Amino acid sequence: MLCRTLIFTLLFWSSALCLGQSASVHAVTPDYAGQTISTIIASNPFISFAEFSQTMVCNEQGEFEQPIPLKAPKVVQFETGVYQLYLYMMPGFHYEVEFPEYIEKKWEEQISPFYQPLAMPLAVLSRTSLSTQERIDGSMDVNHVIATFDSLFIIANREIIAHRKSGQQVNTDSLIQQLEATFHTDTSRFFSDYRRFRYGALKLNEGRTGLA
Repeated sequence: MLCRTLIFTLLFWSSALCLGQSASVHAVTPDYAGQTISTIIASNPFISFAEFSQTMVCNEQGEFEQPIPLKAPKVVQFETGVYQLYLYMMPGFHYEVEFPEYIEKKWEEQISPFYQPLAMPLAVLSRTSLSTQERIDGSMDVNHVIATFDSLFIIANREIIAHRKSGQQVNTDSLIQQLEATFHTDTSRFFSDYRRFRYGALKLNEGRTGLA
């Protein structure tokens, strides 16, 4: 539930208008041959209504290409196998991405009311402007720094949960300060909001009732 709330909240935060009308995403991952990928954009963080939803089947080479109608920056969600992958996209750009190794969702997981998909950022290999054809490496895209942050967030979150289960005290504020020291120079509004939401999740997992 937390990962779904995260994605919907990010959709709400990234609603500022910008130029452009569409975007596209492309990937070639051989072990996805014949597998389905559902692309979803939720309309807002509070109502589970998709403003865009489409399911496509990868071809025999595992190729996936999806045009996505965008009028503003959005977090786009890709559901396939056990994954709930998310990608911050801006209109007017083409994203070359890499899907993780395919893992099929087992039948027991499909029918379990407690099942939670594996939420993770989608790796960007490159981003190309549709108007100027200017291409930048994926390491320069905001999704790269999000993925780097998430890898450290997961470690901090596991530590907090482990301490809580054992009844030990943990200094969540100190962990947050350590994370923020690494990324505070990034001035992206979206990434700042993203970090703030993630820090709130850490405090909730510590057992706090407030996010201040």
